[in-house]
Amino acid sequence: MRVSVIETDPGHATFRAMGGFGRVAAFLDGKRLRDCVTADSKTGWATVYERDAEDNLVLNSKRNAVKLKRLRGRIEIRRV
Repeated sequence: MRVSVIETDPGHATFRAMGGFGRVAAFLDGKRLRDCVTADSKTGWATVYERDAEDNLVLNSKRNAVKLKRLRGRIEIRRV
């Protein structure tokens, strides 16, 4: 299953059908992901906003968007 907060992503319809923001959570190897943008349990990856050591969001080099990071492992998607 794939879910995404991005409207143009194929997983967005599933995200909305599951209830949307606050009702869907992604887990990587049993640990809930924070700031998850897209997750795919079939292929085992999730994209999250990147944070630094002080837990601040990291901006890209142009400082106009938050950097994204791809994580891999056992992905679970659940309604919460």
